[in-house]
Amino acid sequence: MIRRNWIKALAFGLIAAVSGVGAQAASITDLYNTGVDASKNILPDGTADSHYTLTFAPSTSLTAYATAPYGGVWVTPPSGSKWIGPPPFYNVVNGVYTYETTFTLTNAVLSTVVISGQASSDDKIDDILVNGVSVGFSTPDQSYGTLHAFMISGAAFFKDGTNTLTFVTENTHGVVQGLLVSMSGTYTSTVPEPTSIAMLGLGVVGLAAGRRFRTRRAG
Repeated sequence: MIRRNWIKALAFGLIAAVSGVGAQAASITDLYNTGVDASKNILPDGTADSHYTLTFAPSTSLTAYATAPYGGVWVTPPSGSKWIGPPPFYNVVNGVYTYETTFTLTNAVLSTVVISGQASSDDKIDDILVNGVSVGFSTPDQSYGTLHAFMISGAAFFKDGTNTLTFVTENTHGVVQGLLVSMSGTYTSTVPEPTSIAMLGLGVVGLAAGRRFRTRRAG
């Protein structure tokens, strides 16, 4: 009878712990705009952006640097963001320039993840990818004087842990090249409630006590 009682106590603790998983709203804190430092302060002109990597470019450098809007024709960046591009900023070779950044999701309910923002590129954005999956976003050629809104949502794009966000841009007129992104993200995170953790602990204690009791009886 005693054995049955501690087994029941353990089962109750485990059930309470599993059923007591809670949910809370979370922000994607390591999702960075272009042209900012680790504290999300605007970088000075000519400073390398450590959060965005040029994974493909026909130019000689794969480092993206912060720069002021070009010649009065690039759109003014939203607050907390800045244009970036490969050096040299002038007479850039035509072709595809792919910018990559990463962000983290922790205990995420993937269907609740939403990333929204605005972007622009000289000369255009061909696509946005999340973990290699196309979002189906693009901008018209030479529309760098405009901010283009985008939103990414849906469990198919995301995964728990580190995610990769890629902006596929294209230079078509051989003058300058750049990317501007301002965005934020939210999701629902599942976390064990403190009371559930305590119940799980009680269950473990009950298991240990039951084993100790059986050992004494056997002795």
